[in-house]
Amino acid sequence: MATDFNTHHLSVNELTAHNINAPTMDHNDNKSLDSPLIDNDLNDLERGVDDYLNDDFRLNYCLNKIVLVNSASHAYSEIPIDEPLVLLGKNNRGKTSSLAATKLILYPEVNFNNCESKFNFTNKANDPYSKEESYKNYFPISESFIAVEVKNHAGLFTMLLYRVGDYKYHRLFFPVPYEEIKPFIWNEQTNYFADELGIKSLIEVQKKLGGYTSPPSKNYKM
Repeated sequence: MATDFNTHHLSVNELTAHNINAPTMDHNDNKSLDSPLIDNDLNDLERGVDDYLNDDFRLNYCLNKIVLVNSASHAYSEIPIDEPLVLLGKNNRGKTSSLAATKLILYPEVNFNNCESKFNFTNKANDPYSKEESYKNYFPISESFIAVEVKNHAGLFTMLLYRVGDYKYHRLFFPVPYEEIKPFIWNEQTNYFADELGIKSLIEVQKKLGGYTSPPSKNYKM
């Protein structure tokens, strides 16, 4: 049974995704986490993602969906990835770069330096994209975001990547499913961006929800 994935393109052609009813693939490790990834008891904003993920435990988790906002040729798209899917669309419409965004999500990186060897984003001729090209593709403007909804044994949380200038990007963590922060990004009533879309408003939401930022920073250069 084919299903459309939730996408709202304002200036690019719409892609479609179809459920091919294959088994869901999860990332499973031998050890489980004793507390949620987003846990108010942590309260240690000085610990970055690298330190947190490299502790003496491992994480069992599953990526549910990727949300691209003004990124990778998308105006706004939600792509479910908790089930195998097929993306259909014309050439150079962002199919490959949409899924390649998982590298930015999963790799313990915070910039596009040495992009060719670090991420290996390539074109049809297998030529690597430069850091300038890659940064412009994923974070062309200050209102560009990449979000991922993640599930572990403690429940659902959302990680959001945003640009900070100088070919860098940082992460916000929200201890809630993506649907709870979606109204601050996308307005379902108007089928357009939220009026207050921006990193400052999202940071305020994140603080109220008790999430954290990695790496910690008080200055947000766009």
